Parts: sequence; C-alpha cells; structure tokens
Amino acid sequence: MRKFVIVVALAVGLAATYAGGPALASAQDTGALISVSVPDPARVDYGKQFDVQIMADNVANLGDFQFQLTYDDKRLEFISVGKGPFLGSSGREVTCFDARGSQAPASNVVGYACATLGPKPPAGAAGSGVLATVTFKAVSAGDVALSLSGVKLTDPPGELLPNSTKDGTITVVGSDSSINWLPIGGVIAGVALVIVLIAAVTVALKRRSPRGA
Repeated sequence: MRKFVIVVALAVGLAATYAGGPALASAQDTGALISVSVPDPARVDYGKQFDVQIMADNVANLGDFQFQLTYDDKRLEFISVGKGPFLGSSGREVTCFDARGSQAPASNVVGYACATLGPKPPAGAAGSGVLATVTFKAVSAGDVALSLSGVKLTDPPGELLPNSTKDGTITVVGSDSSINWLPIGGVIAGVALVIVLIAAVTVALKRRSPRGA
C-alpha cells in the first residue's frame, strides 16, 4: 500500500510539473547540481544507440527526485529510461515512475521521477552519482540540445532541496544517405540502359533504311 501511494504521488508530481507547476531548477539556485552527461566525445554515429546520464553532484540527504528532459525527436528516438544507482546508495528502497505516452506533455519530453521508501535511518543519498540513464537512438544528423526542466529534489521527509541544472548537447554524425544509394543507383542504371537501347535501335534502323531514301 505504501509503494502504491508513493507511485501515485510521483505521478501527480510529474503531472503538476507538466501543467506548469513550480520548478526548482534555475541558474540562481544553490545546492546540488543536476546535469546532463553525454558520451565523450559528444558525437554519435547515425543509427547507433547511446546513453545520456542525469547526474547529481554535491547533494545531501536525497530522498526523491523528478525531472523532464527535452530533446529533438527529429534527430533522436527515445528508447528507454531507468534509475541510476545513486538514489538507493544509502540503502533505502527506490520506486520510480516513467511519464511517457499520454502522460507526457509532448513526444520529445522524457519525464521521470523516483522516491525512496521507509523512515530514517538510513538517511538519504549523499555526494555525487547517477540519478537516471536515458537511452536514445540517433536517427538524423545534426546538433541536439538536451535540456532539463521541472527538476525537483526532496529529502526523505519531503522537504525541498535547492538545486541548479546544467544542460547538454550531442552531435549526430553521418546520415541515412548511404542506404538510399542502392535504389538511386538502380534507377540511374535503368535509365542508362534505356538510353543505350534506344541508341542501338536507332543505329539499326538507319542501317536498314534504303540508300537514297
């Protein structure tokens, strides 16, 4: 029953954030830093899957978190999102909620929230680590901004923790043009063959025409 209540609370919290509720992510906030960590170098080949990690730095007594990650869905395809090891690192049980589909405000937004269960002790997580891992597939070349919003951190009793955020960028290199060369090459070869056949027929007809005609 306790776990059900936590899941409902997470869902309500994400919904409130999507609806324009208060968010605690701004460059002026102090406290923990929540950032988007991309592969190094920040380049990924077309057609490849890659992981983006949502990192927490300099956090104390973390009991719950939630965030939204916005991306360009014309260049990236969302694959999955899952919890990282940090929130449960103090030994508390972790329950997470993935807001996708009809519960997401747009197709290019990943909403995710996790909470810990039970009274203290143990205390919440402290220090730095991975909150969540988001997996994407690169589907079109270009630069992609990965932007955090709606970030909210609380301690186990539910008190808000101050935080700031840092977004990320990744570049997709290559394209699907190589896949299209085969049909395009076939069309070109077919047109060339038709031209050759027409030329051959024309020459043959000229040779068969009576001289002086």
